[in-house]
Amino acid sequence: LDTEIKAIKDNIIFCELDEDIDGAIFSKDLSWDTQPGENKDIIKKYNIGDKIKAKIIENKNEKIALSIREVDGNPFDEIKDKSNGDTVTCTVLEVTDYGVKVIIGDTGPKVVIKKNDLALRKPDARPERWAKNDKLDAMIVQLDYAAFKVSLSIKSLEEATEKEAISKYGAKDSGASLGDILGKAISDKKTESEE
Repeated sequence: LDTEIKAIKDNIIFCELDEDIDGAIFSKDLSWDTQPGENKDIIKKYNIGDKIKAKIIENKNEKIALSIREVDGNPFDEIKDKSNGDTVTCTVLEVTDYGVKVIIGDTGPKVVIKKNDLALRKPDARPERWAKNDKLDAMIVQLDYAAFKVSLSIKSLEEATEKEAISKYGAKDSGASLGDILGKAISDKKTESEE
């Protein structure tokens, strides 16, 4: 739907859809990439008279809600079959001091993996380990489709992988290192594939 901004008031953009019919775009419906509190800044990018594309997302009691962010689809559709504990492959978009910004899949949501969730061991939890366009796997630790929020953790994925390896191939207090345990697992796999 092509429309024009007629007014901006109280962080709401008003567009004329037809004579005497207006639609409202709330700041939360402007972009998928904003975090709570950033929406007021993004609304400043728009001016009265701007031509925009919007999608009708609600039509109740003669009030029409529009969305700019849903024009190109919902990135959460990429992970609609996922749940907490699932592993997703991501592409690094940006490396910062506080973490790594990634996109899930090709068109999924953009998420910041915080520094303390980058690795199981503290020395490895350095954002600079990654570069733009690197691929990485992370575990979904929080997923709220209604609020369009997802949190990822590489640390949780490493913990789960280590726990699984220890339960399958040996106890943590058995004196065997993780290297010993994984070495046995790899040799067991090779033996299975040779048979």
